[in-house]
Amino acid sequence: YEGNFSKDLFELYREGLHQDVFLENGIISRWSYNNIVNSALKMKEIAWAMQFLEDNRAKLEPAYRDTSYYFNLARCLYENGEFANALESLTRMEYDDVLQNLSAKTLQAKIYFDMHAWQALDSLLDSVSIYIRRKKVLGYHKENFSNTLRFMQRLMALPPGDRESKIQLKTDIENCKVLGEKAWFLGKLNTA
Repeated sequence: YEGNFSKDLFELYREGLHQDVFLENGIISRWSYNNIVNSALKMKEIAWAMQFLEDNRAKLEPAYRDTSYYFNLARCLYENGEFANALESLTRMEYDDVLQNLSAKTLQAKIYFDMHAWQALDSLLDSVSIYIRRKKVLGYHKENFSNTLRFMQRLMALPPGDRESKIQLKTDIENCKVLGEKAWFLGKLNTA
């Protein structure tokens, strides 16, 4: 069912782009930009997403143009397995938006995990944990990012070949109500 919804949503976005419904005075909001890329990536339409980024970069609000572009470019590069390029793209972002900052740090953590850069990942998780504790304006997002950190630490600490621990971690992830990266974690457990 979710696959059909994702496909329908992607098609709606494509049709809306064709009809310019996302433009207001020639500007596309960063939220629409992010959501359209997210929809394309869910459908594994990486090349399409990258073309969308280029075609619409100049239409972004100037204040958010570079940050939105480089964040989404990093997401596309990550999905394409271009980890070093994705990291480089993340360094070009402005980190003035708390939620986008945490989303970028989550992507950075996934890249480090996939690159087996354990020391860098451990250091990043520590710094993000401190950042989350200090930010009082996160509201319900705090739970999502805290869960992401907690499960990343548990995934890193998973003893190789420990089937029981793996099953318990999988169960805990599946039962977690607030976890934006649930599919990513389950995918990593299925390949571990």
